[in-house]
Parts: sequence; structure tokens; C-alpha cells
Amino acid sequence: MISQEAAKEIKKIPASAETISRRINDISNDIKLTLIEKLRASGVFAPQVDESTDNSGHAHLISNVRYVDRYELKEDFLFCLPLPNHTTGEEIFKVKEECFNEHNLEWHNCISVCTDGPAAMIRKVKGFITKIAEKNPNIQK
Repeated sequence: MISQEAAKEIKKIPASAETISRRINDISNDIKLTLIEKLRASGVFAPQVDESTDNSGHAHLISNVRYVDRYELKEDFLFCLPLPNHTTGEEIFKVKEECFNEHNLEWHNCISVCTDGPAAMIRKVKGFITKIAEKNPNIQK
């Protein structure tokens, strides 16, 4: 994509592990903030949520989100965050709510939620969907 001369000039620029790590973090934060701005501008969004356990036995909550960007329906990765204790509906909701609070996302803009349907997600009293419905009774499940 660039000339051989330009490639040689780029190779002359020293890049320590700290510099590369900082640049990766900066790019990651920029992507996340851009997505959050798009979610706010869209006015409505629909997350997909799934809990998963890695090979070391640690539980994580993974979320994608669908939203309208101008006139296009888009889907992007929102987060992968650790579940601190258990994969209960209450814990899953707590992690999701912390994300919403951190980025000033409103529950009334969450118009639908997609899950894979395990008990932690759909229990009538303490399930994730029930907790969301308490925040937004109009949500599509």
C-alpha cells in the first residue's frame, strides 16, 4: 500500500512495547467511544447478551449490540466483561447496568434483548430479562 522508501522510513521509527501497548489502548478506547456515540445518536438499540466460561473456569459476559446508524442497521461488539461471582441473572444484570451507567446509556432506549435462553436469563423473579423489564416495561423479549 505504500512505497518501499516509505516503508524503510517507517521502520526507522523506534516503537517500544509501552508505546505499542498505549497506541492499542488508545485505538480501542476511540472505537468504544465512537460506538457509544452512535448508540446515543441512534436513540434505540438492541443488545445480544451471552454468558460464557473460559478454559480456566472464569465466567464472562459478552454483548453485541444492534442499532441504526444513519439509515443502516448495524451490529457491533459492545464488550466482554468478567462476571465477578456467578452467572446468575442478577449478576449478569449488574454488569450490564454498570456498562449502561458508565456510558450514560438509557434503558428506555433499549428496545429489545436477545439471549440464548438459559434459566439465569429468563427466570421470572431473578432473571436478567425480568430485571431489564423492571427498568423498561416496554422492552421486547
